[in-house]
Amino acid sequence: MSTYVLRRAEADEISVVQDLLREAARWLHQRGYDQWDQAPQRFSAQRLRPYVERGEVWLLWDADRAVATITVEFEGDPEFWTPDELAEPAAYVAKLAVARSHAGQELGARLLAWARDYAARQGAEWVRLDAWKTNPDLHAYYRDRGWQHVRTVDLAHRRSGALFQLPAERAEIDGIVEYHPQPRRLGVLQTRPSVPASDRSALYADTAGNWRPSHQHITEGGAPWVVHRWLGRPVEVGWLPDYRYRIAADATGQWTLYVREGGRWHHEGPVLTEPGEREDVMRDPRTGYPAQGPWLTNNGTATRWTLKRGHEYVLKHAPGEDNTRAPLSACRMIVYELVAPAS
Repeated sequence: MSTYVLRRAEADEISVVQDLLREAARWLHQRGYDQWDQAPQRFSAQRLRPYVERGEVWLLWDADRAVATITVEFEGDPEFWTPDELAEPAAYVAKLAVARSHAGQELGARLLAWARDYAARQGAEWVRLDAWKTNPDLHAYYRDRGWQHVRTVDLAHRRSGALFQLPAERAEIDGIVEYHPQPRRLGVLQTRPSVPASDRSALYADTAGNWRPSHQHITEGGAPWVVHRWLGRPVEVGWLPDYRYRIAADATGQWTLYVREGGRWHHEGPVLTEPGEREDVMRDPRTGYPAQGPWLTNNGTATRWTLKRGHEYVLKHAPGEDNTRAPLSACRMIVYELVAPAS
């Protein structure tokens, strides 16, 4: 059985959630159901963003591809649930969708089982959902998996309203690893800003309409260097504030720096490393010798920053630094490290 990684969706992954929901809506319409009609408006970035920002939207990943999504809230809809029911500790499941490429693997059922376990861990007594009123196959799907039909609330202005629930209960979920990145502060890095080249004007907005930085940061002294994908020569890495970076092997086995943009990992370029067992040691292209990483200061202690394979890094402006206005000046960035899940 394949192992999937389940984690909260991030702000730059709204478009990934949209793709999964809209694909599911198209499939439902092809089968003759009106569920999730007007999907472009129903699943707009504006509507989804509050759920993502509250940490209620989850994505299931098969390696580097998102294959399912589920939303779990802890506040019920007062048009569907009674005041007594709303007073009970409960989790509410919504927007469950599985990519058609992964249909038939019971991923939906496993995510529902995970939601039941997650609700129990959060202290809820019930896990609940409201289903589309005109989809009897969906109702049968829930009943076959033990869900109790509470009632159907028939409101003229609501297309959903078939209410189901189960007691929240702890369980082991086969094949799903829940991942919670825990940032570790490594220290403060001195950088100089650099305005991206004009052919990278896409840096100002991503596919989900999120704001993106207008400048990069170059570390002062030390690695890393990558082979630039357009120039074909070694260049210093330009770090985007608040973006995640990761060193991992590409399809050829070459260690490569990736940046997470628009919900996906994008290839920045091969990392110049020492051959053999020391591939985590950076190499200075000017001398050909191992390069010391840039200096980090943490509580008055200076250490070298060594990038590790399979780990993720985020750089954020230090408090008091403002590089939103020209002219840009050298500033301090805080470096955080996250250990990435095995894929």
